Amino acid sequence: MPAFKSRSRRDDRMTANRSGIRIGSCAISILLASLGICRAVLLDRFVATVNGAVILESEIVIERAFLESDLVPENRRVPGLSRREIIDRLITRRLMLNESARFREILIQPERIDEAVESITQRAGGNDHLEAQLRTIGLSPNEFRRRVQDQLTLETYVDQRIRAFIQIQSSDVAEYLMTHRESLHLKGSTSVELLTEAREELISRITNLLREEKVNERLDLQVRSLVDAADIRIIQADD
Repeated sequence: MPAFKSRSRRDDRMTANRSGIRIGSCAISILLASLGICRAVLLDRFVATVNGAVILESEIVIERAFLESDLVPENRRVPGLSRREIIDRLITRRLMLNESARFREILIQPERIDEAVESITQRAGGNDHLEAQLRTIGLSPNEFRRRVQDQLTLETYVDQRIRAFIQIQSSDVAEYLMTHRESLHLKGSTSVELLTEAREELISRITNLLREEKVNERLDLQVRSLVDAADIRIIQADD
């Protein structure tokens, strides 16, 4: 599934933030009893809000660690993201999950989550290795399971609300073949000749490629629309 990007809402609050006017960081502190003595310990701080929902500093730390871990397939790992890029990912995910919740048919059954968790467990080298990596990242088993559920929810949303409505015509495939006929070593000079000459497997691969390109285009438009309509406040974009 493509990685989501977001842009901050262009309103007075965001303009002020971009101009360098620093909004005071909010902190969450709790009292812990240790040897009968209560002391305040700084656990987290607000870094952004999305329609009033808070994104915390700890979420940035966990997101970065998770994206660089072995729990993510190698072709989907995203190392070296900036702090702002990670905040944008978290904002986009929050908005997309909220949008997905509007559709009752997008419901992830526990069995599907179990299968996904088992697949990741095997890739990680077993339960012991998975638990060790989760501790390193800072995720509890329940939080990890919820993260898997969220990812499946987003994938299902894209399948049902975007990919299902995209049709690739033979003319689209023919245009691609015409543009790339030299690199594909095709001899035909017309659309009909190229479609006849191309193997069924090649046509299928091109069709899937063109479909995914359109999925990404529509997904990007969807995210931009959600971001524009949202109340997003970046409290601390920099380290």
